Amino acid sequence: MGNKIFAAIDVGTTTVAVSLIDEENRVIIKDGFLNPQSRFGSDVISRITLSERGDNLANMRTCIIEAIEGSISSMIGKLDLSSSESAADDDDDDDDEVDQTCLTDKDKRQNVIDRAVITANTAMASIILGKNITSLGKAPFDMPFNEESIITLNGNITCHVLPGASAFIGADSAAGAMFIHWLNNETTGDSSGMSLVAGEMLIDLGTNGEMLLNDGTRMLALSAACGPAFENSTRASKIYGKTTLSAIAYLLKRGELDRNLVLDDDFIQNGRDITISGTKLHLDARIIREIQLATAAIYASAVFLIEQSDISMDDIKKLYIAGGFGFYLSLSDAETIGLLPSKLLCKAVVAGNTSLMAAEKLAITGDIEKYDSFRKSIITLQPGGNERYEELFRDNLTFTKR
Repeated sequence: MGNKIFAAIDVGTTTVAVSLIDEENRVIIKDGFLNPQSRFGSDVISRITLSERGDNLANMRTCIIEAIEGSISSMIGKLDLSSSESAADDDDDDDDEVDQTCLTDKDKRQNVIDRAVITANTAMASIILGKNITSLGKAPFDMPFNEESIITLNGNITCHVLPGASAFIGADSAAGAMFIHWLNNETTGDSSGMSLVAGEMLIDLGTNGEMLLNDGTRMLALSAACGPAFENSTRASKIYGKTTLSAIAYLLKRGELDRNLVLDDDFIQNGRDITISGTKLHLDARIIREIQLATAAIYASAVFLIEQSDISMDDIKKLYIAGGFGFYLSLSDAETIGLLPSKLLCKAVVAGNTSLMAAEKLAITGDIEKYDSFRKSIITLQPGGNERYEELFRDNLTFTKR
């Protein structure tokens, strides 16, 4: 490799992922941590509300920037100190594994990051820039910023903070959709022709379930409010939405949980302890409710998006499921709880953290203008208050295979 090292940062409402890559797009080292802004609220709305009080906005900005800078500093330090020769595996949970085979001795002594890129939902990106985010919480839901912005990290790193397509569709999902074919090794060359094509759909599952669909004439998008259910639903360390969803699917298959969510008194009072794949967790009525609401929101949003397009569900050729949660999602469990229509799930491909991988691609290539053109082509729908969407949501508040 050459001497250039790049940084990619995916800032989610609940979790943050950071990676250092070389010019050949090889991951040298990566890191992940909980977004420290969580103490200001687990969801975007809570943070918008708190941002209006005192120094909360400044404090939210400071804590996330300091966390990112600390992560980068820690990784650079490990590049200098580690003697491991094992390569970082993108599918491995060990976030701090170092690929020393990508580094020369000179690189280890001179860890200079050439460029960094941050992809995030619109609220998180705006907070990083210190922008007033109150407009995101009320109609007409204006974006606090609509152009690429540059900040400095760690004293000397030029970092590009990308704008999203709208208040509801951030750069995390927009950039992922732009590079989806390249990210899945389905094409090569430059970025042209790498985005979603006609009949393809992307769902980025996290605190916000952002969806994009190319119907042949338009790139449509919307966002489903999932809350913390799909990122850190049990509030316990190392137990995330995937494990919780698997536990619920397990209980449903065994008939120990009513699909209509009629919970017995014992469950309401005491919950249920369960072990899934060696992980012990406690399910209670609150957690079940979180997953119920998130599942209904995802299902209703996906169906509504397709209904608003010029194609039918039968015309969908491929569904990419992305996001930190999406990477570990069991499609079988998703079908069991009715997360998405079976017609879609049978066409699903797990795409991983497309936001982080797109940030890596943009950090290396610097194709910010191409991204800007793509994100401006996205048409964002707002299902809130729409009678059809509300009907779909109400009708799917059960854990039923559909």
